[in-house]
Amino acid sequence: MDVISKGSLPNWEKLCVFHSSNLLSAEEKQQIEQLKSNQPGMLLKIFRLILNYSKTGHTYQKFSQWSWEDIVDIIHDQAIRNKQILEEECQKRGFYNSYYSKIDRNYNQLPCTQLTTQKRVNQAKSLCSVIDPILVLGDDDMIGLELVKEGFMDVTSVDIDPHLCKELSNATKHYKNRLKVYQHDISEAPDKNYIRSYKLVFLDPMYTLNGINMFLKSALTFTAHSPETRFFLSLHLMSLLRNGIQALPSLFSSYGLQIEQYNLGFNAYPIPEQINRWIKFFNCRYMRTDTMSSLNYMLRFFLSDAILLSKMNS
Repeated sequence: MDVISKGSLPNWEKLCVFHSSNLLSAEEKQQIEQLKSNQPGMLLKIFRLILNYSKTGHTYQKFSQWSWEDIVDIIHDQAIRNKQILEEECQKRGFYNSYYSKIDRNYNQLPCTQLTTQKRVNQAKSLCSVIDPILVLGDDDMIGLELVKEGFMDVTSVDIDPHLCKELSNATKHYKNRLKVYQHDISEAPDKNYIRSYKLVFLDPMYTLNGINMFLKSALTFTAHSPETRFFLSLHLMSLLRNGIQALPSLFSSYGLQIEQYNLGFNAYPIPEQINRWIKFFNCRYMRTDTMSSLNYMLRFFLSDAILLSKMNS
């Protein structure tokens, strides 16, 4: 379910789809509230120790900071959103099977569904002409390739992964150099040849404040602070927790950016089967509610949000 709004971001209660809708019965909501009061203390201690001393990086280590109540809210929010989009999303997948086996989680890769890919392309069509330059920062979803397939003439995809960049470069042979591929670590300054006044920038960072900050800083460097550039930022607001959500507007303001609109549940990412087996095991043991039972305790997709940003006074 896409919820499009303008201006300030929603608070935690409004983000949790089951808090602010009639999608669940009173009994189902009561089950969730009861579950929050039954915290599995030892499990959380073990879980946090594993994450804090693992080599998974900040993307996963942030989970160790989640409270039990946060975990219950986020899992059930994802469950309800999965039920809403399951039939439509299962028809297609938005990644190429030849590349999918090479996904590198060290680069936080998780390609989106085909429907999500098309929705992002539609965003570009609504904001740009086919000759406007478009930048994609982090392109494991291969949005850049899809944009040139849809007729865009000037697209640049930037990614750190050499295997992905090779796949994209091989594909550009069919599109007469409309897609430029730049292998680059965005924590470093880009080659000056790639600094341009892009009309639109797609960003899909790690879902942490540090990740969002790094991508925004890089995007502004790539665009030479062009006043006309818009930024389509994919993120999962609930992963930032309450403090992160409250801090986000200040982060945007520090870069001279304002929220044009936000779109809840815009992105869908298929969850790999191996990870889903662990999700099902956890949910069967600790998330025994009617809501989760109706999905056989599995989450087929991870749903995240999107924010369209523009320069202040532009």
